[in-house]
Amino acid sequence: MTDSKPSYVLLKFVPDRIRFEPINIGVVVEDGDEVITRMASGVDPRVRFADPFADVESIRTFLEGFDARELIGKTGGDSVLRWLGNHEIPNVYVTAPQPISVEAVPLGSVVESLFSRLVDRNFERPPMPSATVSRTVARRALLSAFQAEGVMGSKVSSGVQVRGASGVDWTVDFRFATETVNLVQAASTGLREDVRRKEQAFEAFASLIDTREPGITAILATDALPRENDVSSQIDKIAVAHGIRFVGGRRAFMKLAREVRIDGRLMTDQPEPSLFEPISP
Repeated sequence: MTDSKPSYVLLKFVPDRIRFEPINIGVVVEDGDEVITRMASGVDPRVRFADPFADVESIRTFLEGFDARELIGKTGGDSVLRWLGNHEIPNVYVTAPQPISVEAVPLGSVVESLFSRLVDRNFERPPMPSATVSRTVARRALLSAFQAEGVMGSKVSSGVQVRGASGVDWTVDFRFATETVNLVQAASTGLREDVRRKEQAFEAFASLIDTREPGITAILATDALPRENDVSSQIDKIAVAHGIRFVGGRRAFMKLAREVRIDGRLMTDQPEPSLFEPISP
């Protein structure tokens, strides 16, 4: 038997139950036999910060397909909200039901109000100078992949200073050698702000174009697959058109790291092209 008063629960994505850094992804409201589900329309960029290796496709599928109304008739007469709290959903935490005070307000409006306040929150930047755009998410994910394969520091170096053909000094995220010297720049294209993700992608592309020379293989790595957002899709096409290898997403990062473990040379055996000559202050 369902509760007589309308109640709601929050659905929270939890990348790591030990750290427990939940991200609100949806709300379910129940009023008698009426159940309304409101899920986020896309994967919150904070998911990537919390877990660079999160299976974004699975999260997106869950967001698009979950509807608590489908549980009606399967709970054995129990409240849908209590049933949700008592049954495991991978990487999803369900809060305890909370009562709702409704006074002649359509339930749908209540759901939208809860969703807007608890899930679809908008954050404004503080009035301060723009900070330097970093590639934290993608770079951290790729770093973790190299570390997992045991090649970081032995076959892969990071923060390499390179002077481009233009005379501009660049800091390249990663460098390793196989049959050629490989320079890797990472860009986070899953950020909420369109301008920032475009800045990162095209800065990474520009640095690789400027530092190419014979014997150099340029690799542009993004945290998202081309189908996951428009920036990753665009930069994939541009990179390939200019002879730059594109690597997108968690699985591709892990595959690249395995390639380095198998084919990579130890750092002591790696060649030093002219562009790696020390950069004067």
